[in-house]
Amino acid sequence: FTLFLFGATQTIVEAQKQHLISDTTQASTWYEQGLLLQKKTSHDSATVLFEKASFVYKKHQFWEKQLACQIMLSRSLYLMGTY
Repeated sequence: FTLFLFGATQTIVEAQKQHLISDTTQASTWYEQGLLLQKKTSHDSATVLFEKASFVYKKHQFWEKQLACQIMLSRSLYLMGTY
């Protein structure tokens, strides 16, 4: 019985890791796209991507990356004049 629980727990942990990797990979993509849009002065679109990425990083407690998103979001809002 204990071996079964250990195996089931191991499966759950692996599934959670895969979800974490998937989420943060998507967040990284959004962040990079936001940077590109910011360079093209598409600040309104960039803010949406920075917000989405920030939410994922906050959810998974990746504070440094979440802060980077917030900084870029603030920069875009500043450049749009809506700070």
